[in-house]
Amino acid sequence: MRITCDPSVGAADSHLVAEIATGRVRKSYPYDLIKSSAVWACLLLAASCCSAPIDPVGFSQACIAEKLKELEGANAKGCLEYKAGFFNLLAEHGLEAAQAMVPYLQIRRREFPPEDALTVVLYVSLKGTDVRGTEAALAVQELADRSDSASLRSEARQVLVEIARRR
Repeated sequence: MRITCDPSVGAADSHLVAEIATGRVRKSYPYDLIKSSAVWACLLLAASCCSAPIDPVGFSQACIAEKLKELEGANAKGCLEYKAGFFNLLAEHGLEAAQAMVPYLQIRRREFPPEDALTVVLYVSLKGTDVRGTEAALAVQELADRSDSASLRSEARQVLVEIARRR
């Protein structure tokens, strides 16, 4: 699988993320803009205690390959806090993000465990992308059927139920 960079993904909220990250938010922003996933990822990370946290502004503007590299590095260092915000930003890449999770669903890796990959596939589906019949859905099904871990099988089954609901 070839992962490409699309600089427009995540760029829409970058100005607001930058302002929040530096503490310079104008009061004129509408509430629905403040609810954006990029903004909340930034707010959550403001409290990060890691010595080298992921830069939320750079992350929100990065292509999927760069985002995966950053997530793997932070996970390997035990330095990935507020995963949900980052996974939500990753899921904005839609089907490309779901398909990028296939290797992580097939082989357990410390840098990006299958539980995290399941979460990304779920978020992609919840954002409205139909992942039914894709390699990602097949990898989730394989995990649900054959994982050595009962909790991982259960989590994969739950993701499959959510994927099926998104018709």
